[in-house]
Amino acid sequence: MDDGLHRRLTTWWLAIELADAVYTLLRNVPRGHADMRSQATRAADSIARHIAEGANRISPADKANRFRIALGELGEVDSTLLLLDRRVGLPGARYLAIRGLLTRVARGLGGLMKRLE
Repeated sequence: MDDGLHRRLTTWWLAIELADAVYTLLRNVPRGHADMRSQATRAADSIARHIAEGANRISPADKANRFRIALGELGEVDSTLLLLDRRVGLPGARYLAIRGLLTRVARGLGGLMKRLE
């Protein structure tokens, strides 16, 4: 199998890094918040999957649609992490690093969508 076009995108690699960081950060979230942990990790994984799907689509409209979905998932991760931080507290340095990754992925997605205009 040929490596997909997504593997050439810095934004996709950042999304992979983000998904790993979210998983690691939330590994020890208390049991009572397992649903939020699951939602955040699934949404983080989905960002990378949608970027990959968009990169490998042919039509600009299909590409842009997948990138927009990834951006929506990014907002979901951000909101869920904020809620978890407010309810149980998340390790500060790791949480800040993830916020930085969220920003970088959002900028990358914005650039990918702008190229399609």
